[in-house]
Amino acid sequence: MTTITLFSYQQQMYWTWDGTSSSNQTWPMTQYNQKIYKGVDNTLQILVKSVDRRPVNLANVSLNAQMVSVDNSQTVLVKPCVITDVNSGKAAMTLAASDVEFLPLGFYNINVTRTDTNTNTTKFLYSDQFQDIDVAVELFAGTTRELIPATEITNFTPTPVNWYNDTLWVTGALPADSQAGDASGTNTWSVYTTNWLGKLWVQGSLTLNAPVEEDWFNLAIGSNTDYLQWNGAFQPSLWSSSITQNLYWIRFLYISDPANTGTFDKILYKS
Repeated sequence: MTTITLFSYQQQMYWTWDGTSSSNQTWPMTQYNQKIYKGVDNTLQILVKSVDRRPVNLANVSLNAQMVSVDNSQTVLVKPCVITDVNSGKAAMTLAASDVEFLPLGFYNINVTRTDTNTNTTKFLYSDQFQDIDVAVELFAGTTRELIPATEITNFTPTPVNWYNDTLWVTGALPADSQAGDASGTNTWSVYTTNWLGKLWVQGSLTLNAPVEEDWFNLAIGSNTDYLQWNGAFQPSLWSSSITQNLYWIRFLYISDPANTGTFDKILYKS
């Protein structure tokens, strides 16, 4: 559990108004950055003290926190704090996994206000000796990694393959897993068709520069062939698969069967 120590606005106002030095004023020099993570609930324990480090009684007080993006100064979250020990000045702010699920990773500031329920007055709590109100937190990926959208492929270049009417349809060269620095070597794809008949190839390349035709090699995707065939016995509208191989480039090729009356719709690819 992360602990944030804040100081009573009322006590600080008295100290500022008095303007005299006191040996009991032992403010911290700084607040350390706190860490929160996606995919789990994060609880920030809040300790409210006077400037002489004594706990502040939180009777008839409510606390509310807001989380502000450092990048654009926009408030991204407002949460009530639960007072856990009135006499010891203890409270807690719980960030549920769903609260930060869609927030960008990076730095945020959290500030807390206290509201006197008797007078209905609201004031900030201070976070350090310089009367700052913000405590810095950094949001990390934790158990949830950022989702990278798949590449959608709908454009295929027609390439004649013989003197007849056969045409091979080819995608451009797509950056594969090695370019993304992924050591797992996993390349996944989904093929969408509508009543289509034909053959599909997947090719890879290990060249650093954009590959020429001689740089491509077939990847084995069939049971006994390096292609997969859609026919009367196998004609899925959605076919998903993957291959584990460290490739620098990847591309897809298909050719329609002469008896085909359907369509080859699109491919979603992700490295």
